[in-house]
Amino acid sequence: MSESRRDRTMEHLRNLKLGAIRRVYDEVLDRTLRGRKGPEEFLGDLLDQEIAARKVSALNNRLKKSKLPQIKDLDVFKFEESSVDESVVRRLYEGDFALEKKNVVFMGGSGTGKTHLATSIGVNLIRQGHKVRFWNLVDLVNELEREKEEHKTGSVQRKMQNYSLVILDELGYLPFTTQGAQLLFHLMSSWYENLPVIITTNLEFKEWDSIFHNQKMTIALLDRLTHHCEIVETGMESYRLRTRQQESAGKRKAGGKGLQSN
Repeated sequence: MSESRRDRTMEHLRNLKLGAIRRVYDEVLDRTLRGRKGPEEFLGDLLDQEIAARKVSALNNRLKKSKLPQIKDLDVFKFEESSVDESVVRRLYEGDFALEKKNVVFMGGSGTGKTHLATSIGVNLIRQGHKVRFWNLVDLVNELEREKEEHKTGSVQRKMQNYSLVILDELGYLPFTTQGAQLLFHLMSSWYENLPVIITTNLEFKEWDSIFHNQKMTIALLDRLTHHCEIVETGMESYRLRTRQQESAGKRKAGGKGLQSN
């Protein structure tokens, strides 16, 4: 191909926003010529590269917009050291609950893997093509109060209309204001049977009054949340704390052996 014709082709690809094809064009052309393939194979290979690149780009875009604090999967979760029911988690991991508009509550002590499990499920749904949004609950309530102050009430609700799952993390670690609790209640009520939610909490349901400041509102929220819901208990003993203690004990033991050898 002459230089001027190649330049014109590159310009067309740029205008058509076919960036992946532009990047691999020469490589694929060379491979096609060496393999004595025809034009259909050449075009097919180029389109395969473009489609694959767009899938990766879309996945990365969904991951970025999800606001997940970290990308974790089940392959690094140590079920053998946890009290959580592995079969239940793996079933949730497949994501059918989200399509059925069911909710999930991970309930347990700090450091028992609630956020890890919720995040893993969210990541797998993102891989499947779904849009997921992660919120620390305190940050969400702060955002709801800010939009009310700025007379933009409802903007968060509108933004979430095209999502397949919301993950609300750390219910119970910090209290909300009465106004914040009311705004959260109204938002979550609007999601009822429309947008599935995963909640992680260190509180039992009977303790949620302390967060929402209103028993009737708490009962109404729990009624909606648990209508179609899977409750997964992760236990109370901190996995992270136990791991650190084991590591410290191992270092002390290793240090003791070192002193004895001198």
